[in-house]
Amino acid sequence: MGASKYSSPTHQSISLPPSKTQFLSGEVIPVSGAVVDGELYWLVDGNEVPSWDKTLTTTGQHTIQAGWRLQAIGANGSIRSFSGLSSTKATVSVYSNQKPTITSFSPTAPVILQRTGVPVIFSLQASSQNTLETTKWNIFSEGSSIRETLAASISHQSWPPGLYTVQAEVKDTYNQSTKQEWTVKIIDPSISITYPQNGAKFPTKQVPKPVIVTKDISSYTMALNGTLISDTFDWNSLGAGSYTLSVVGSYLTTGKTTPEKTSEQKITFSVAQSTPPKFEVSGISNNDRLIAGERYNFIASGEANETFQWYIDNQLTAQGEAYSFTPSASQKDITIMVRGQRNSITVDKHFNVRVIDPISVSFFLKDWLLKTSIHRAYRSRCSMRAGISTRWFGG
Repeated sequence: MGASKYSSPTHQSISLPPSKTQFLSGEVIPVSGAVVDGELYWLVDGNEVPSWDKTLTTTGQHTIQAGWRLQAIGANGSIRSFSGLSSTKATVSVYSNQKPTITSFSPTAPVILQRTGVPVIFSLQASSQNTLETTKWNIFSEGSSIRETLAASISHQSWPPGLYTVQAEVKDTYNQSTKQEWTVKIIDPSISITYPQNGAKFPTKQVPKPVIVTKDISSYTMALNGTLISDTFDWNSLGAGSYTLSVVGSYLTTGKTTPEKTSEQKITFSVAQSTPPKFEVSGISNNDRLIAGERYNFIASGEANETFQWYIDNQLTAQGEAYSFTPSASQKDITIMVRGQRNSITVDKHFNVRVIDPISVSFFLKDWLLKTSIHRAYRSRCSMRAGISTRWFGG
């Protein structure tokens, strides 16, 4: 037999995607090839894929190359095989359209309660068929971002008391993302005894109930000379003697199985059988309404040798029998306290009053009167700025 019929294909061609390089998993990749007098086959990542349907399901970067092969009869009658590869390769990226999946996160609770100054550590794990970028963290306070960073986890300690949102965003290289959020409430637990003052002295049968002010605590305990007492304790049952009142608050935070406690706060006071101060206060009554900007004169009249101190919202403002007071519109609801002392015994009288701003009230009355059919004489009585020069009492 003579020379072999064929030594190579009579014609071969391959067409690779000219510009598009990213394809969805399972999407047909538009590559094509042709071989005359031979067989066309495809190699993906250097490996032949028999009967390739031109789709890839494994995400990531891949190379595509075409090959040809044929067989012919040589001059000696033997079967000879010939093959070759295209001179060009296509490099494509295959991606999934599935968003990243969060597999775990910490803390696991969606709402976090923590005390100020204690760090809160956040972390997150995610999976994706695509390459993941570094997690983006954002901390919001009252709708505004106060911290933004890229990290696998974050630890935040600079928490003033308030409500926060912590947001973690996991994104793949194809801009597909998923988010995890936590609501964080930062508390500053405290407890204090605002009344009576430390060292106060009271007559028997006239011991006032203490005022306990709390913040961000769930409960508290109260002890008198080391013995626990309740809020219903009868303070007038105390006999003459010295006493120490102490309070401790309890609060819960995320991750703790038992309540945490505040530091102990305490005061000392005494009860005596000496004659207590007796006095009356003129010029003011409980639940009075005072006009902002006007001057009021109050008088404390004692029975014998009493001394007096005047307090506005527990702040000492004056001493003596007479007190002149001009309220401001910003004060709204206030407590005026008169403290009488005699024989080192203390008696306090409290007056809760409201401050009225004539300008703001007159605007309200004007709008109201325009909508009603009230007699003109009544309107004139309601003209506050022009006609009222005395205090309001009662409702």
